[in-house]
Amino acid sequence: MLRAGLLGTATVSLGGFLACEPDRAAGSSTRPQRVALSATGEEILRAICPVVLGGLLPAAGPARQSVLETGLASLDQYIAYLSSPLQREVRELFATLDLLPVRVLLTGRFARWSDTPPEAVESFLHSARSSRIFLLRRVYAFLQSLVVLGFFDQPIAWERVGYPGPLIARPDTQWGTR
Repeated sequence: MLRAGLLGTATVSLGGFLACEPDRAAGSSTRPQRVALSATGEEILRAICPVVLGGLLPAAGPARQSVLETGLASLDQYIAYLSSPLQREVRELFATLDLLPVRVLLTGRFARWSDTPPEAVESFLHSARSSRIFLLRRVYAFLQSLVVLGFFDQPIAWERVGYPGPLIARPDTQWGTR
């Protein structure tokens, strides 16, 4: 039992060391400015969103990218309005999911989330949803909830599921200014 604990600690430490590369997406000029969603969190959500939403997303092209981008912007604002401790937990979860040993254990791949095939992401989500480990089930519930929140906050999603929209018109700015 002690050896297993030491091995686990060593594995996580090594993964943390290996994952301490500069954040590739943070310096990208094509990445929109985010308030609360880290580059790592965005990379993970970009891998997970198409798998969770499946046929609800437009097939391909600019419409699909627009829906994904609008959803990520909505999630960024949502996270920005969480309390500081909850924001820290969200950042820590995404940082943990990005650790190399964690990615390998969850997806079976050494690839970054952005390079992980949808089949591997789907397999991870399915196994997390039905895992005997409570923490993995909670991670699944959190990730799925975030994706659904970001998508169904958009009028295009309302059209796709037959929802006529809210009875009261929404303000121009979704969350107001901060």
